[in-house]
Amino acid sequence: MADITRRATKKLREHLEPGEVPEVAILAEPDGTYGLGMVALAALPRTAGRALADRATDRNEAEGGLAAFLPGEPCALVLTGHRLLAVPTNGLRWREPAFVVPRGQVKVDESGGRLLGRRLGLVFADGSRARFDVQRGQPIERFIESVGSVPPAG
Repeated sequence: MADITRRATKKLREHLEPGEVPEVAILAEPDGTYGLGMVALAALPRTAGRALADRATDRNEAEGGLAAFLPGEPCALVLTGHRLLAVPTNGLRWREPAFVVPRGQVKVDESGGRLLGRRLGLVFADGSRARFDVQRGQPIERFIESVGSVPPAG
């Protein structure tokens, strides 16, 4: 998986504030929609895809707070100097940002390896949380360093 930051800069030009530039962008999928979910998508693409997206949306809504407004579908998480944007995309076709939050309102609280990718957890200033699956080969470490991490509990 390639670094999509330059592509994000081009695709989001009309949605960015004057002088705002993406620093890092990663493609992310709601927790549980990558890996085994991909097998279901291969077998029944429309039905399984909608079911996985609905499950992710329900989980975000149940979490409440800012996390409730995240898209329940694959998206680009784009970090600029001022904001984090979640932009629904399949990697080729980009829609307008579905979620925007000031950069200081989000931190990484989980990042771990998985068989096919990595898990990324975000925590927002209101305490709500969201988890994503991220394919390997993306600039995930740069994303984590740029966003900042919550210190481990304990």
